[in-house]
Amino acid sequence: MNNHIVFFDNFYTSLPLVNYLNKQGIQCVGTIQQNRLPNCRLPDKKELMKTSIPRGTYEERVSHSDGVDFSATAWKDNKVVTLLSTYVGAEPVGKVSRYDKKAKQKIEIPCPKIVQEYNMHMGGVDLMDSFLGRYRIRIKSRKWYLRLFYHLLDLTTINSWVLMKKNLIAKGVSKKQLPNLGEFRNCLADALCNIEGKNKKKTDNQVTEKGKKQIRKPGNKTAKKIKKTTDKENLQKKRQTKRCKNETESEDSSSQVEDDCACIYCGYLYSDSTKGWVICGACHGWAHNSCAGVDEEDEEAHICERCLPD
Repeated sequence: MNNHIVFFDNFYTSLPLVNYLNKQGIQCVGTIQQNRLPNCRLPDKKELMKTSIPRGTYEERVSHSDGVDFSATAWKDNKVVTLLSTYVGAEPVGKVSRYDKKAKQKIEIPCPKIVQEYNMHMGGVDLMDSFLGRYRIRIKSRKWYLRLFYHLLDLTTINSWVLMKKNLIAKGVSKKQLPNLGEFRNCLADALCNIEGKNKKKTDNQVTEKGKKQIRKPGNKTAKKIKKTTDKENLQKKRQTKRCKNETESEDSSSQVEDDCACIYCGYLYSDSTKGWVICGACHGWAHNSCAGVDEEDEEAHICERCLPD
């Protein structure tokens, strides 16, 4: 960060900050409130604003403290402006053009070098603040990170608009044909809303990764449909059945066990099996088609061996 110059306004400028940055090799220029300059003999603002003092009058005070040179300048324009710097002072004095209401014409008034440097480099910051004041996201939130995100989004939009104008001007487009910031934001919002999502929701009839549809054909239309659960859900259900302490918890756990029933022949759970299943028309117990000796295409009601008459 050596050999850098930082420009800021009176919200940040103070002697301790300027002193610290100078020791880090960073020079500073910024406007400052006179009450932040202790023991500084700059004239009071009320004295400079008197009609007897002409417009363009300035006063400079120089100080050396802790190995750092400071220059404080008060300049009268429409109002009194006080600036503090560690690398530039009032000299050499230039000229600026201002409109005089009494003479009803533009006149040239003296302008210190520190003011010229400040106006040259702070113009972009003030212009950005002006654009942010005209168009910004009006969503209110108490969460600081959301407000920061919206602010950065506004800055990105303005920077994109400025780059677009530069590219169009380089291609020969006249300034009258360039869109303003409001039109650019509307076009940007419209383009973002019309983007189609890449990830679409899967339907029940979509083909799985193996290339086949997993469809269950129960033997009885009145039979309950048992859903296949994942390993995490099975583990959670087993833990809930062990921890139940009252009747409500036991009822919930029993219903969960019924949802993941076992084959009445081999005892394997439905969630651990990929084979077809069939339900008994008498006891409503479930079994593998292979264990029950039933063909999947057979539409007749099945009766398990336990329910068959002796």
